[in-house]
Amino acid sequence: MLPCDLVFLFAQCPLSDNGHDPFSGATSVDEIIVYSAAWNGVLMAYASIMRVERWLLTRYATRPVNISLVGIFLLTGFGVYLGRYLRWNTWDILVHPLALGKDIGVRVLFPSRYKQTWAVSLLFGGLMTAGYVMLKQLPLLVGIPSPRNQTQGQSTVWGSRRKNSP
Repeated sequence: MLPCDLVFLFAQCPLSDNGHDPFSGATSVDEIIVYSAAWNGVLMAYASIMRVERWLLTRYATRPVNISLVGIFLLTGFGVYLGRYLRWNTWDILVHPLALGKDIGVRVLFPSRYKQTWAVSLLFGGLMTAGYVMLKQLPLLVGIPSPRNQTQGQSTVWGSRRKNSP
């Protein structure tokens, strides 16, 4: 399940779709529906990355995990660029791997020729990283203690911390 979480992390998130709006003359109700779906996609992506983070923290120290998460968000930004600007889809990994690899390869080998690629990737990746950090800090901002700061056996809003609870 972990690879699926990473591959499809933000693939179905219509957050940046307003540039090529499928609704010509969309009403405000249509826009609310589209942006509600986009927000839901972002929240599901964050829930997925929280699962990945929890799994990684059982095997690695916090610092390498945090660095890996930033890398995942930056790769996500690159994926958004590939999908929104170059119009690649997730299934093109299987259907057109050589053409997709060529588009990725030239941008990696000649980064100075593709400044827009890296600007979009860094901006979107940075936005998603900042959003994730803020989401993770939200419980502390409203006064809910983190499960990591709880002593063994105390109940938290995240559920019981006891290993042998009934």
